[in-house]
Amino acid sequence: MNQSFAPLDPNFAAFPTYPVTLAMKLDNSDVIDYRASITGDERSIEGLPKLNPDRIVHGTQYIEILKPLPLVSGEGWKLHRRIVGIHENKSGVIIDQEGTLIGPDGEIYSVLYASFFNLGLKAYGKPFSKRIGGAPVAKPPPKDHSPKYTFVQQIAENQAILHRLSGDYNTLHIEPDIGIQAGFGGVILQGLGTYAFVARGILDTVVNGRSAALKAFGCLPDELQTSIWEVGVTSDGFVELSFVTKNLTTGKFGLTSLLHLYQTQVLSSDFDTNESFKQLTTNWRSYFSSGEEQIQIPSLPEEEDSTAPTIAQRANAAIVMLARNMELEGAVSSMKQLEDRFNKNYNYPWIFLNNEEFSEEFKRRTSMLTNANVSYGLIPKKHWYQPNWIDEKKATAGRRRLQRQHVIYAMSSIGICVDSTPEPDVRFYCDIDYDPFLMMQNEGKVYGFNMALTEFQQTIPTLWQTVKEFTDLHPEYIHPDNALGFLSHDGGETYSLCHFWSNFEIADMEFWRGEAYSAFFEHLDKAGGFYYERWGDAPVHSIAAGLFLSKQQIHFFSDIGYKHSILQHCPQGDLHTSGKCWCNYYDNYDYQESSCLRHFDALFPVVNQTEVPEEEQKVAEEVVPDIQQD
Repeated sequence: MNQSFAPLDPNFAAFPTYPVTLAMKLDNSDVIDYRASITGDERSIEGLPKLNPDRIVHGTQYIEILKPLPLVSGEGWKLHRRIVGIHENKSGVIIDQEGTLIGPDGEIYSVLYASFFNLGLKAYGKPFSKRIGGAPVAKPPPKDHSPKYTFVQQIAENQAILHRLSGDYNTLHIEPDIGIQAGFGGVILQGLGTYAFVARGILDTVVNGRSAALKAFGCLPDELQTSIWEVGVTSDGFVELSFVTKNLTTGKFGLTSLLHLYQTQVLSSDFDTNESFKQLTTNWRSYFSSGEEQIQIPSLPEEEDSTAPTIAQRANAAIVMLARNMELEGAVSSMKQLEDRFNKNYNYPWIFLNNEEFSEEFKRRTSMLTNANVSYGLIPKKHWYQPNWIDEKKATAGRRRLQRQHVIYAMSSIGICVDSTPEPDVRFYCDIDYDPFLMMQNEGKVYGFNMALTEFQQTIPTLWQTVKEFTDLHPEYIHPDNALGFLSHDGGETYSLCHFWSNFEIADMEFWRGEAYSAFFEHLDKAGGFYYERWGDAPVHSIAAGLFLSKQQIHFFSDIGYKHSILQHCPQGDLHTSGKCWCNYYDNYDYQESSCLRHFDALFPVVNQTEVPEEEQKVAEEVVPDIQQD
């Protein structure tokens, strides 16, 4: 671009979805040979026959914008690209691709995912699906209420010809005979053409054309009508929209998708979202540089994988760690293990929270360990320390009482004892070769845990009575198929002290944000027990899950090897072998005297029972001391 370029409009900017077209022409400004770009030897994919350019259509497209494109570019831009999924069905083969646009400054500007369908192509001659990465899964439009916005766009008859300037010279978009032979009835508009029209229409309708508001945009590929619903807020504070685009000429639905737009203040006004992407690194195996293409395809096994999704899928989830600057070494250790054992294949975003600003050293060393997005949040003082209405004399007396009783964290003035998942200085012992987030989403699970133990009675003398007061006021929140048997051994009269250890927990945030838990927490907070006693988040979370959820919605992750402090869960039997676990098989807390796992098992007499030979239990009791730990 001309270095002297100066726009007349100060708001002039590159359209945010522009990077999706770069893979077509790279830095070539001339017409390209589309067939050669698809069928040339340098584009062949090991294990697949050559693609048929006349029968290729754009399937899905997703972009996440991490940094706006500059108006003036230069040398040194790179587009890293790799194949992350191959799927075969009776109609053809779908190829999933991942791209990362990196500027001369070494920073990532956008991450892209796309899928392409080659109609009639056969690779293995049977259903096959394998995926090693992919875009987030879009939430479906709500069925119970009308869209918040609707707009109609008229597409010009020559639009498919004009859109060839993007580099998509596929003859399917200009020659009717090719479109008929491919089964599309004639010329069709490029998928990215529709994609761009809808992106522009949404920006114009929702945020008055502010292109900088677009965070992420994804879809599946005349006159277009688009309906838009607000479906939630992402973990990093962006409003999430779901939309459906219908071709009014044919009556068919074209685009359906995912959109993250205009950031809101979710965590606090101090939450630093700009730092999320500054230190991202990449180790992709292939890249495009200065128009020269170099591709290395990761090997994909040829055996059938019927459990793999047919399109790239990922849950709307994040990994959260509460850590201080002085805990850097422990945070790095935990993060590295979880990345190596699980997240390097899924790239779920990380969120670090602290009650003070994270140091540049903390950000540098943690962000370099992952290819995923990393955010660093500052917890406001009012959310960290006890509120002004608390009687400090009474709170101090309570802390001193616990100190005399030698209770851990007795003199903490923060109030609730807060844990996160994962914590610094923990261990992950086994390979996690599936997506626990997606598993919980697909199976309707709301809360997952790894260890269960008893709480210190001294820290919660009035908690259960306060819980009973709440359930008397709100019996409508109690689930009829609850897990009360885990929480109480006498029908609810007293608390068993059993709780799910929240140092490792996976939970649906909609539950914590929901009506039942919000009312429950407000009731507990007003009672003051977080400050006058030392109610911890583990029993509070556990009691809420045990009472307000069906016991079927609570999941024990028996296959995830994990250690915190001196307690560890080590998978038993075949799970130890299949997970390539390196923990001591006999060093397992599951059925020690202070463990509550047996009480959880009792809720499911057949399904969750784990038989441990008597001699192994005996050895385990010698290895792991019986303790109570919060």
